[in-house]
Amino acid sequence: LPYTSMYDGLKFIYTGFYTNIWDYQHLPARETITVHFRELSAKFGYPMIPGEEFVNTNGYKQLHIKKYDQAIALFELNIENHPASWNAYDSMGEAYMDAGNTKLAIQNYEKSIAINPNNANGKEMLKKMKAR
Repeated sequence: LPYTSMYDGLKFIYTGFYTNIWDYQHLPARETITVHFRELSAKFGYPMIPGEEFVNTNGYKQLHIKKYDQAIALFELNIENHPASWNAYDSMGEAYMDAGNTKLAIQNYEKSIAINPNNANGKEMLKKMKAR
């Protein structure tokens, strides 16, 4: 009983703290996520940014339904918040590639590989694009 009441109390105090991607009725866009985390920051009194995986997952949801501008905006948010993440640049490279912008796709894959030389996917994508 004490654990349950503590859990319920913390859920009450931190209402809205946890963001579950499956709770959204619509796919969250960059603005929705940015506003949510701005509100959390104000509520809890310290800066909060969305997690890399959360934003990346939403970016790929947009990418899979061919909303390239939305996907690119989300991946840009990830790069802004996690500039040392090779995965953020890899995802951006894929978005630009799918959107037909080979030049920006190559730039992002190259940045991803510069951060993580073991990025086999990035190397393979670069090889395919440069072979065209």
